[in-house]
Amino acid sequence: MSRLGLAGRLILLLALGLFSVQALGVVAYLADRRDEAAERPLLPYPDQIEAMVALFDSADAAERELLKRAFTDSEVELRIEPEAPQSDATSAAADLPLPGLAERLRDYSAVLGARGLQVAIPAAEAAGPLPRLRAVLHPGRVRIAVALGDGQWLVVQRRRVTGLALAGLPLGMVSAILGFAVAGLAMLAVWRETRPLRELGSAATSFARSLRPVPMAPAGAPDLRRLIAAFNAMQDRIARLDRSRTDMIAALAHDVRTPLTRLRLRLRKLDPALQEAAGRDIDEIARVSDEAFRFAAADLAALERGVDLRALLRALAAEADVPLHDAAPGRPATLTGNAELLRRAFANLIANALQYGGNCRLTLAATPRRLVVTVEDDGPGIPPEDRARLLEPFERGEGSRNRATGGSGLGLALADRIVLRHGGTLQLGEAASGGLRVTVVLPMDQA
Repeated sequence: MSRLGLAGRLILLLALGLFSVQALGVVAYLADRRDEAAERPLLPYPDQIEAMVALFDSADAAERELLKRAFTDSEVELRIEPEAPQSDATSAAADLPLPGLAERLRDYSAVLGARGLQVAIPAAEAAGPLPRLRAVLHPGRVRIAVALGDGQWLVVQRRRVTGLALAGLPLGMVSAILGFAVAGLAMLAVWRETRPLRELGSAATSFARSLRPVPMAPAGAPDLRRLIAAFNAMQDRIARLDRSRTDMIAALAHDVRTPLTRLRLRLRKLDPALQEAAGRDIDEIARVSDEAFRFAAADLAALERGVDLRALLRALAAEADVPLHDAAPGRPATLTGNAELLRRAFANLIANALQYGGNCRLTLAATPRRLVVTVEDDGPGIPPEDRARLLEPFERGEGSRNRATGGSGLGLALADRIVLRHGGTLQLGEAASGGLRVTVVLPMDQA
């Protein structure tokens, strides 16, 4: 159930509730009718029919009328016919004999066994679909005819109880069918009413990936319309703020190059020792400026082309002279994105592993929907409490920003930013050797 969305959960809960109510109703009905049902068979009692036959055989015409009035009630109808009930067997509307029930009655009564006996569903009742099943559900559809001693036939048939059937089906069954039909319509309504929520989730995922607003048309209930309107406004504000931040970083990184160039020219007037020290500082400023510019540019690049991640990793592994283990050689490893950004992200991860761990191991795996890349080293690793912090810009594993102890703190942050823009995740963990393990999960191009 954890994989179901809101609409799926509502539909499942509605279906379970309906099933539970129906099951409890059936159990309660069977428990209430158990004793009565055990004493009341589908057909009239064999001994009752036997007694009726004996009484009608010994009665004259006037007495038979009294007997018919005495035995006929709201449930059973009796009549005397000169011949056995018949219908044209060649006609489409014909009685449907039930020889099995006839033999059952014969077995119960020696008197009936010696007489003519017919058990059938009348032609009018047999014309519909599944007549035998409907006869079991509604015994009033069954007719019993027994031959009397004078050649006439005693016909016994249960009456339909008014109000307990609709369209030939028991009212309880009709209620159950209607209940399931209403529940089905309710499920469709729930699925339709929650569609804006599913679209909102897709729009939020797309916006988180590209930081480009995905306007949604208001739809659904009033509260959903307000939620969509608030989401649209939030997208616009976040996009403006992010664009302003990106533009500011890019402008600062670009504009700082001009004064740095002037400083390099003025360094020539200093002593050689001062020139070397100042030159290193200027180079460090320029490097940080370039990395900041690349970090800002990662949010501006388009993600519209197919990328063969396997080929990209093979090229990077060859350049860095590190091993690449392909755990899914037979599966495609393509995704939609920007090859240059992905190259930069994995190049940063490989360089980080080589710098701090002394070695690097690349692994590519694939699932039906995901591409998984792991980058491992044998270095000191990163404590769990520092892993989230080190994915933020300008954060490093130690407080010093000395060039001799590390970079500017943008390598992991830039890789994480690029992976996030491609709809993936980047996680820091511990390798089996105790070093750092970086796991990158990217969505595979399903096309």
